[in-house]
Order: sequence, then structure tokens, then C-alpha cells
Amino acid sequence: MVQWTAAWSFAVCGYVAVAACGGDGSGLDAPATESTTGGPTESQTDGDTPDIVCALTPTVLTDVESVAITGRSAVDILAEVEGSYNGTLTWTPDGWPTYLGSTEPAPVTVTITYAGGELRSIDAEMVGQCPSFAGCYCEDMFEIDVTWRLTTADGVLDETWTAPIQHDPNSYTMVRPLGIRGASTIDELGGSLWAGSFELPPDIELREVSAQAELGSGIAIGSIFIETASMGAVGFGLIADFIAARAIDDIACNAIEGAAACAGVGCTPVVGQRLHGFAPQCECAEPESFCFAVAPADDAPLGLYTRVVSDDGEASDEIVALPMLGDPPPAPWRACADALDVDGCACVDDESLCE
Repeated sequence: MVQWTAAWSFAVCGYVAVAACGGDGSGLDAPATESTTGGPTESQTDGDTPDIVCALTPTVLTDVESVAITGRSAVDILAEVEGSYNGTLTWTPDGWPTYLGSTEPAPVTVTITYAGGELRSIDAEMVGQCPSFAGCYCEDMFEIDVTWRLTTADGVLDETWTAPIQHDPNSYTMVRPLGIRGASTIDELGGSLWAGSFELPPDIELREVSAQAELGSGIAIGSIFIETASMGAVGFGLIADFIAARAIDDIACNAIEGAAACAGVGCTPVVGQRLHGFAPQCECAEPESFCFAVAPADDAPLGLYTRVVSDDGEASDEIVALPMLGDPPPAPWRACADALDVDGCACVDDESLCE
């Protein structure tokens, strides 16, 4: 089973300024909470640590075509994420608290719609000295209030939230620059999930179920958490993960890697090997699965392909040895024969390359 753990925490350290985000600032031990306050806010650390203030100044935009402080407009972002996504939800078999229902993968649908919700362009400004070597979270954001619904075919989950899509391109805690979160108390859940769905000691209270997802390239990758309380202490447990695709096409499949993840949304896993170095000292990495909408022929010879990948905002060319994908190859892949400007494409192009 593939475990998809959200690599970002929604509005990390909250929609308010937090004095010192410890560690990497990601808050991955639990979903971050969200403040409904709007204007500049501050918090401070304990003891002798210098005060850190992250002043957040939201500006409400009235036009979906207006460009926000993050460089994108609402109409642009909504074109990328609005719609219905279909895929698979997998319950965590060793999660805590223990889920007592069927842990078989369930079909899941995620639907995101916009109906004139508020648009907030949020200017963030750090004031003071950050006490963490890993940095403190204080980044500009763009939020678009949408309705999103998460349902499973077995009726266990049927939740609808009004929540902001968050565009936060400079956050080092996010795999993709678009995220969303929703939460409901146990008593507010719309599906058949309830407190009795979990095995818990009598002194543990179930309080809230939350979902968060990364959005982009036609894919929604997310996780389901549950909040517990005991003797004044609050805890969080990961109980399920999901992956869903808005449409199964080459570009959507290309955003996923890993055989089980490919199958989760109906893409075809194709074994390939990344190339490192430049000719004539090209070296092949370990075999791994890349996702495509259509599988190559069983007897397809090996070929070299390139695509542009982005890491921390830096774009670069990646060379991968794959079975021949046809002509023309599916976007965004290019055959190395048509990309001689890419250095790695000078590697020997024959069947023995990665054998």
C-alpha cells in the first residue's frame, strides 16, 4: 500500500502569525488550525527568545481576473483545480485510533466548485529575528473560498466544506503550490462515520475529522486526520489517504509516480530509469514506475525521453530511459532525438543503456 502523507500543513502555523515555527516549520505532526481573524496578528515565544511577528495584511479582491500578490489570478487557479476528481481512498491499517470498518480501498470523489466566494490577497511581513535555523514561516498567500465535497462510494464519508484554496508558491513545506483543508466535528459528519467507528480507550474523546489535499496538474492527493482529546491534551491521528484525478490523460498521469499510485487513479505504470551524469559517463538509477494514460507495446525497445521538472522553484531537464512511447510521445515528454539541446540526450540510445 502506498502511504500518501500530506507534505504541507494547511496555512502552516495557522492563518495568523506565529512567533517561532520550530523545526522545519511544517507542523506535520497535525493539521494546522486556522484563524478567522483577518488583519495583522502577532504571537511571541516564551522566555528570552526574541519576539517574532508575522504581520498578515489581507486585501479582498473583487475581480476573479485580478492578479494577487502571489502572481496568479483566481480565474487562472480555478481553471486548474475546479471540477470533479475520481480515485481511491485507503484506510490506514495501523493508524491511531484504530478504524473498525472495512479497510479495503474505496472509490472516492472530490468535487471543488466556486460560487463567488471571497478572494484574499495576503501580504505577509516578518518583523523581528527568527530563532530557528530552519527559518520561520511568513509568506505571502492568495486564498479563494470554494466549496469542496469528499465522498466515498460506500457512504462512510460524505463531507462538504466551505474552505479556501491556498496559493502559497514560496512555502518550502508544500509539494504543490495549491492546497485546501476542511474539518467537521464528529457530530457534524455527513456520512456513516461516527465515534463508534474507532476502537478507543474510555478516557479518549473523538473531537474532529479533517481532510487536507494538495491540488495541481489534475490531481488531488490528500489525507484524513482525526483529532482526539484526553485529560486536556489534544492529539491527531492519520486514518486514511486518498488520490484522485480530474481526468485521466497524459498530463494528469504524469503528475503521479509509483505503481500503486498509478493504479489508484487508473493510470498505467511504466518502468523506467532516470539517467544521471552526461555522455559518455551516463549512469542509470534504480528502476521505478512512471505513470501514463496508455501503456507502450510489450515489445517496445528502450528509448531516451526528457521532461522538465521543478524542484524548489528551479526548473531542469530530466532524462529517463523508457520503452518507446510512440510518435509523438505524450506531453510533456519529448524524445531525446528531438531534444538534442538537452545535455543528457547525448547518452547512447540503445537497448543496452540501462541493462
